[in-house]
Order: sequence, then structure tokens, then C-alpha cells
Amino acid sequence: SHQERAPADERVSDELDITVPRRMAVEAYGGSADYEITDIDGDVALGGPRGDVRLARIKGNVRLEVGRSEAIAADTIQGDLAVEGRGSDIDIQNVTGQVTVNGAYVGSLAFKNVAMALHLAGPRMQVQAAAVPGSINMDLGDFSGTNLVGPVRLVTQSRDVHLSGFSDSLNLDSARGDVELQPGRVPLPRIDAHSGSGAIELLLPEKAEFQLQAMAEHGEAVNDFGAPIETQVEGRAAVLRGAQGNGPLIRIVADRGSVAVRKEGSARGVEAPAPPERPVPPAPPVPPRAPAPGNLKNSEVKL
Repeated sequence: SHQERAPADERVSDELDITVPRRMAVEAYGGSADYEITDIDGDVALGGPRGDVRLARIKGNVRLEVGRSEAIAADTIQGDLAVEGRGSDIDIQNVTGQVTVNGAYVGSLAFKNVAMALHLAGPRMQVQAAAVPGSINMDLGDFSGTNLVGPVRLVTQSRDVHLSGFSDSLNLDSARGDVELQPGRVPLPRIDAHSGSGAIELLLPEKAEFQLQAMAEHGEAVNDFGAPIETQVEGRAAVLRGAQGNGPLIRIVADRGSVAVRKEGSARGVEAPAPPERPVPPAPPVPPRAPAPGNLKNSEVKL
């Protein structure tokens, strides 16, 4: 298109629809360019200062280096996928290789069915997992993940975190936000979770075996498992300590906030039943009204 030959005071734009043999590799670099690439068996490498990218059914490795993007979407990638830059939304699913994302992405991020390792590194978020056969969804205020293969590591600055169905081990460090953890299977994974400001709630199967060290430095501690776990007060801190069976160590610390270790299916925040309503006594009968004084001649009053 010879855009580099255009005079400085002129703008040139073009739209290209190119069909190539399936087995070719694709390498493209442009200024402000959006890319949509499908059904390529070779590697794909794209770059530029600005643009959106949509990929589908790529059998090779993919590398994206886009300075700023509004949307990056990739579905059915059979090699490794590496993304670097900054922007808004990312939607990645059905990847048989490793997924690596480096940069500041501030929109909605979704990862689903990643067969190998996931590495996400940004200025306010770090995520590592050995695989994501389930899903991860996050935005500026919330992080949720289900069915993650560990070791799992999560570092976040300001998000509420909900994790369920994770295995092997979990290392979590949250500066601010509530945390809810539900491994959902036995034997339990090792868990080390810390919250600078926010509550941590751990939901465990009733028959799970574990060793527990939990502390709320400025908050309350709740224990659903009873006698195997002791509740203690150490200065301003509330501490849960004990063991049920010979399971792995679970360590949770909330600097400012509560900690709770609950049985799966236990009621949380159930309101007290309202008192029964008192029966309302029947109103007394109204006595007949006496006729007003006056002339009732030629009239009849029936009560």
C-alpha cells in the first residue's frame, strides 16, 4: 500500500482481505491496524502501536505485541500464546499451549480452557496457574476463578476474590478486598492466604482433614468445626488454631478484617425468624344509635 511514501500532511488508510495457503506463517506489523486472522496452521506474529486483534483456529504459536488495544480475542489456539502491551479487554479460550500476558489491561479479562500454564503479570495483578481447565474472569473490582490446577499464585491490589475448585496449592496476597475460598474437593490443597484489608472466608467439606492457623489481627474469628479447632484471643487478635485429621497446612491472615472457617452448606448470615403475630381481638359490637330527638310522627324505626 506504500503508506510510508505518503506526504506528511496526508492520511492513507486501507482495508485488506488476504487469502493465503493454510500452512503459511503470518507476520504483520502496522501503524494503527486491526487484525482478524483465522484458519492458519503456521505461526502468527503481529505488532504495532495500536489496534484490535481477533484470532481463531490457529495451529501454530502466536505472539502479539500491540502498544494499545481495545479488544484482544483468541479462540482455539493449538500452540503457545504470548500477549504484550496495554489496553482494555482480553478474551482467551481453548488454548492447548501456554498463555503469557504481560502489560496493563484494565477492562474485562477472561480465560477459559487453557491446557497448560497461565502467566499474567500487570502493574496491579499477578496470576499463575499450572492449567485452567475451568475459567478465570476479572475486572477492576472482582476476580473469580473456578477449577484451577495448581500451584496457583494470585497477587492483587484491590479486588474481591472468589476461588473454587482449585488443587495442589494456593498462595494468595490481597492488599484490599474480601476473599472467599472453596477448594471443593479432598484431599485439600495447601493454602496460604493474606488480606491487608478485608474478610477471608474459607469453605471446606465437613469431612476434610487439615491443620489450621488463622488470625484476624483486628477482627473476629468464626469457626464452624467446633472442638478440633480452638478459638483464642491474643491481644487484639482473634486466632483459630488446631487440626482435624492429618491434612495439609492452611494458613490465613487478615490484617484488618475477619476470618471464618465454615463447613460447606452451612448457613451464613441467616436472619432470626420474626416473632409470631399476635391475634387481633374482635372489635366490640357497636351499640345501636339512639334516635335523634324530634318529631317521628308517621315514621317507623327498625333496629
